[in-house]
Amino acid sequence: MSPTTWLGQSREVEFLDKESGFYNVTDHIPIWVAAGGPRGLTEAAKYADAVVYCLGPNVEMIKLIRSRLDKAVADAGRAPGSVKLVSLSWFYQLGSGETWEDGVTNGFGSGPISSCITNAGLMDQHRDQLGDSIVDASLTAAQQYLGDPAAPDQPHYLDVWAKYLRGLDPAHRPIITKELVDYWCLYGSPAELRDKAALMREAGVDILQVFLSNPFTAARDIDNIGHSILAHA
Repeated sequence: MSPTTWLGQSREVEFLDKESGFYNVTDHIPIWVAAGGPRGLTEAAKYADAVVYCLGPNVEMIKLIRSRLDKAVADAGRAPGSVKLVSLSWFYQLGSGETWEDGVTNGFGSGPISSCITNAGLMDQHRDQLGDSIVDASLTAAQQYLGDPAAPDQPHYLDVWAKYLRGLDPAHRPIITKELVDYWCLYGSPAELRDKAALMREAGVDILQVFLSNPFTAARDIDNIGHSILAHA
């Protein structure tokens, strides 16, 4: 039993019927935290058991986030390896004859742009490691998605984010390039998906997680993940 304060009053709080088997108050409950950018990693490293971060199959980006997370864990006085890195990637399994454009149209849609938004600031600080090309491409995509805050016709931020995780907004198609898709998305044939997943693990990812980026195709994507990746794990 422990005291807590609620609405200015101190009250004692306790789980009742702990031996019933309906819930577990003995074992540790893992804490997963979704983070973005250096401050997010620093704070998450203090408490989390796993940090979920937007990553694709690019080795240099994975190594950068892995090293930043490991440093934050050490700075927090925690044991090396005590915080797992979970990559959160946009996913699409290509069908016969399909290309990356079909991945955009039928799969992750506008999603890769949000990875640009999440990572733009950190990427700009590490141009020497990541390269100017992908940094500039990600910054440009993020700015085009969000719009110019100084423009008189700037869209309302709720209108901008209302389309998040809802497939492809045709207005975003010119923003999404193959360079961005290759960088942020786990896509390809079943064999290519397995190769990319293995590459991500070797680069420092502990757990792979994918965006089910469109509610209307989630069942299809879950089935593809199971057959193309999990069945061969």
